[in-house]
Amino acid sequence: MSYQPIKALIDHFEAFESSTGQTDLGQFASWLNNTLNGPQAEEAVEQKAEQVDQGILQSFGELSHHARHYVKKLVRDTPLSSWNDLVVVIVLYHMGSQRKSDVIQQSLMDLSPGIEVLKRLIKRGIIIEEPDPADKRAKRVELSKEGRALYESLQSEIQIAGQIVAGNLTTKEKWLILPLLQKLVHFHQPIFVDDTGASLQDIFRKYIKSRPGT
Repeated sequence: MSYQPIKALIDHFEAFESSTGQTDLGQFASWLNNTLNGPQAEEAVEQKAEQVDQGILQSFGELSHHARHYVKKLVRDTPLSSWNDLVVVIVLYHMGSQRKSDVIQQSLMDLSPGIEVLKRLIKRGIIIEEPDPADKRAKRVELSKEGRALYESLQSEIQIAGQIVAGNLTTKEKWLILPLLQKLVHFHQPIFVDDTGASLQDIFRKYIKSRPGT
């Protein structure tokens, strides 16, 4: 076994430490790439990173479209009309009675369309509206008996829809991707709650550019 490449790597690290005073491995990797391949290689890496980000954006948009398409099939022939209807039912089933504003926020809807969804579900007897005992100005909603029964009757269909969306991923791949998706959800939730009206540039500066290492 030849140890020459390892020795060369150590020599490069010594040169990096001597010239920069740094020992960070990430910075060393960038320095080494630039040293061996020139500045154009670093530009190529940046271009590839941009392509990856755009690919993620496009893929999420396409997956969202497909998921909503399957949900339309799921809620067909039920009192539910849309993805948002189903999400509200799921949120209330698992979280119980909620203020209207909270369930709209948890369902990732803007206020005006969210109010319309709740009105429709109340009218159809799927959820019940009641005063908030802690705040007379607020209203709370919860699933009616019929709403709970509806969700429970749809659980097998929801499971099937989830399996279709997961598609050709293996079980191992599903367990690998789920924490990453949840990490992204947790990243985006405070933006939706606190900065939904902000511009893309402001969101970028606050949540992306301010991160260490970016």
